[in-house]
Formats: sequence, C-alpha cells, structure tokens
Amino acid sequence: MRGLLTFLLFSFALGISAHAYNVKRACDENHMIIYGSVYEYDPFVKGEKLRPGVQIVVYQDMEIYVAFVTNKGGEYEFNLPLGHTYEIWYGGSEYGNKICYLDAREVPVRKVGNELNMDVGLFKYIDGCDFSLLQEPFVKVGFDKAIDRLVPDLMYTDERSKLLDKAFRKARRAIE
Repeated sequence: MRGLLTFLLFSFALGISAHAYNVKRACDENHMIIYGSVYEYDPFVKGEKLRPGVQIVVYQDMEIYVAFVTNKGGEYEFNLPLGHTYEIWYGGSEYGNKICYLDAREVPVRKVGNELNMDVGLFKYIDGCDFSLLQEPFVKVGFDKAIDRLVPDLMYTDERSKLLDKAFRKARRAIE
C-alpha cells in the first residue's frame, strides 16, 4: 500500500516538475502546453493501467474553460493561455476526481513556449468510504522565479497523500 501511494504521489507531483525549454509540441509563446497520461489504480491490488475516455475538465479563473476525454491510449494534451489560474479536474463521475491547481499568472512568455507534463493516477470510489479530501486540490503548482519554471508544492502534495493513505487504510479495514 505504501508503495502505491508513493507511486501516486510521484506520478502526479514529480511528473509536473518536468519542464522543457525546447518545446517540441505545438505551442506558442503566450500559451503553455499540458500533457500526460491518466492511469487507473486499484488501491488493493498492485498494478496500473492506462485509461482511455477519462474526463478532464479545465476551469480558468473559476469558470469552465474546456472539457474533453483522454484518447484511446489514456493520454491527453491541451494548450492554456498564460496569465490565469486554473483548476484541472481529472476523473469525471467514474473516478475519485483529482484536482490540480495551477497558477500561471507569473509564467513568463517564451519564444518556445512552456511545457508541463502531468501523469495522473486515479481510483474508483469505494462504497462507504470518505474521500472528501478530493474535493480540494491534490496538487498545487506555481511558477518559481528562482529556478524559472513551474513547480509543484511537494510538501502540500505529501500531506494530501498521507490523508489519502489514511482513507485507503480505513477502506481496507471496512471491506476485510
């Protein structure tokens, strides 16, 4: 169980820290490109699988901006304008949604654009278990001027992961 949660944390948080100055994807200097894969995890069985057709909803400055689903390979890719805040909701009604809060207000314009890789691990709700912690962002990302890139708040995500681990332990006890 501990290994699964560590993997969930790293697949979401550390995937975010990847930044490329030579963006090879289609993106202009006033946008950033967000891309990654969505995986389904069973908290009680080892392993994961890519999930096609998972809903992703993007809110820009608290208003719905775009909604779509992952492709047949469980991957997604989209561009977002710089200078805004975003909430990216992964999961839809089938999964426990994970929310990423992204503050792009201070992301600089770059001739080659900005890039952010976010792989996300989701799980299906477990009857009778409280996963209300997922109503708040699981990850928060902002621009760090000192290192000149978008970075996740790892301490925040680690705390959220511990709360999710606690919910999974309760779920395991409830079904045993």
